[in-house]
Amino acid sequence: MGKVKQAYQDFLEGDRSVWTEDPSILPAPPPWQRANLHRFGSRFSRGLAYAEFAHRMQERKGSDVPYIGHLLGVASIVIDHGGTEDEAIGALLHDAAEDQGGEARLADIHREFGEEVSAIVAGCSDSLEADPTRKQHWPKRKGAYLAHLAKDPNNSVVFVSAADKAHNLRSMLADYRVVGEDLWTRFTAGRTGSIRYYRSLLAIYEKPRLDPRIKAVAAGIRDTLTLLESACDVASDPELRDGTGLTPS
Repeated sequence: MGKVKQAYQDFLEGDRSVWTEDPSILPAPPPWQRANLHRFGSRFSRGLAYAEFAHRMQERKGSDVPYIGHLLGVASIVIDHGGTEDEAIGALLHDAAEDQGGEARLADIHREFGEEVSAIVAGCSDSLEADPTRKQHWPKRKGAYLAHLAKDPNNSVVFVSAADKAHNLRSMLADYRVVGEDLWTRFTAGRTGSIRYYRSLLAIYEKPRLDPRIKAVAAGIRDTLTLLESACDVASDPELRDGTGLTPS
């Protein structure tokens, strides 16, 4: 086995020392970077592989884009805002239980990655029904999720949830600029319900909290939502111009 390949195998098995101790494999970083080097280890690598496998047959709504792109986008936002390894893994797996197996999937995630990651996944799921046909109807399901999120004391759950919605809105805005009003045919709630839902989520993310990371992600959500509302001219829509959101249930 080649030197680099063996080092990568050691990395996956938990031994990451060679990547900084042997400059022929990877040059040592400058001293001011060493404190934060390799914050993530083989658990994150396993989380990435798990996410890719769980969602391997799934695509983003209304497109042929592999779903893993969204999961990587959410994880990127979490990492960029100082997320821990558990939070980054939770970001990769945040839709695994909701979309790919329900309670059984959540139990497997708990076995593989522990309590903190499974709590994030559970907290970011609006349903744990394995059978999509048995999920509650959209308004009731989303209303219940808003009520749950507003009361959840786990900042990691709210942080990852905010990163998820931030990435969703970025994608929606980009797609709207391409397909226009046809975008809303992808969503059960259409334009009115979707925008009201994101307004309600933003109100939750902007509540005073001790975690400044949530506030930072929420600022990005507000900016993107403002651009989306402007692009689709909600000011001229009597159902949306009052600025209200969905009512938690």
